[in-house]
Amino acid sequence: METLIPEPTIIYLPSLATKGRSKKRFMKSAEDLGKLGIHAKIVDCDYPSHKGQLITGFEEDLKSIDLLVRKLEGESIPRSQIGFMGACYGAYLTLRYMQSHQDIPFVILAEPYFGSESVYPAYRIIERMLRKVRLRTVLPLGKREGIKKSIDVSSLADFTSESINMPHNQIPAFAFVTNYHHFFNRELIKRKLAESNIEYSILDVTKPEEEQRQDFSRRAYSFLIRQQPWVQREAIAQN
Repeated sequence: METLIPEPTIIYLPSLATKGRSKKRFMKSAEDLGKLGIHAKIVDCDYPSHKGQLITGFEEDLKSIDLLVRKLEGESIPRSQIGFMGACYGAYLTLRYMQSHQDIPFVILAEPYFGSESVYPAYRIIERMLRKVRLRTVLPLGKREGIKKSIDVSSLADFTSESINMPHNQIPAFAFVTNYHHFFNRELIKRKLAESNIEYSILDVTKPEEEQRQDFSRRAYSFLIRQQPWVQREAIAQN
């Protein structure tokens, strides 16, 4: 008879001030993975920074990851079965968390960046000027979940000013580099991924959404199928 070794719980860390579209796409990809035999439990990481009308306090988002992991462990889910999927800002948070938690079984990153150094120089100059004059810049975002929201850009710039360096990373990780945000320096990001021992693939977001999802699902499956023991099937001899 054939049995399936326990498959993973995936903590999903969304992009900043998302409207939910990326989450919907990821959940459809999770359905695709399920059809292929990888049945993962998806758990949202709710950001404390997003609780009020002003999105700020990003350090609390980083702290909330460990709190969520401990909560899952309290529900009898071992840390060895808890992986991560981070999108953009969520990918940055995941990378920050990875630096001090090398026991993560696997990580998937969509449009990752490594802090402000990943942004083209013109944007970094504006960021430095804002910090120098201590000007608090608030950017209106419109409605999110029915509430008018704004983001504290200066606070975000301070938080993401910490660069990420992981030359000795041992966590199995796969990244999707996209051409969605034009202010990201993708060549630098690809170099940083390689330096961090993170596999990556280019995901063309100019393709129709259905094709993008299929590409994402196929490549995510190819990565996860190589991670043990998530999809390892063992033949158990019957006495």
